[in-house]
Amino acid sequence: MKAVIYEQYGEPDVLKTANLDKPTLKAGEVLVKVGASGINPVDTYFRKGIRPVEQFPYIPHFDVAGEIVEVGEAVADWKVGDRIWATNAKHASAEFVAIPSEIVFPLPNDVSYEEGAALAMAFVTAHLSLFKRGQLQKGESVLIYGAAGAVGHAAVQLAKSAGAFVIATAGNKEKGDIAKKAGADEVIFYKDENVVDRVME
Repeated sequence: MKAVIYEQYGEPDVLKTANLDKPTLKAGEVLVKVGASGINPVDTYFRKGIRPVEQFPYIPHFDVAGEIVEVGEAVADWKVGDRIWATNAKHASAEFVAIPSEIVFPLPNDVSYEEGAALAMAFVTAHLSLFKRGQLQKGESVLIYGAAGAVGHAAVQLAKSAGAFVIATAGNKEKGDIAKKAGADEVIFYKDENVVDRVME
């Protein structure tokens, strides 16, 4: 199978493609044909050596969406052909990845693999922040900093769908347009406006 790998720590130029053996399944794992993998800031920490990897060559990325093509022993909840997404799915930047079945979630047919691979880092983080930590309720107002970034963009969509009044911050008009398109009711350009004064308005 083809995979993205790196054999030493460094900048993006250490990344290359290679042909590797397809993973063999252990009990409790499923083999996923990768439709898309998510790239997150933490991936750069491993690539640079800020956080160590187990061994080289190393296949990066942890967020994945795809289709199950093989089911290991002791897996009862999944079958070949199921569309899934997962996070903490090590080595997701390959044609196939073997992952524990307990970290897998179903991916609806109307959600693309690209969207599925983006769910974990951006949307789960935003969801936990808004509804677990923030206890956001319908009709409340919420301020979302950096609304054009991955987590902020997800937070705007989730907050708006929950019936909140969404105030977003952005650094420029282009990013403000992204926030507006995601559903923000108001956009504050923090480089040009006093955020506290505008929020109080």
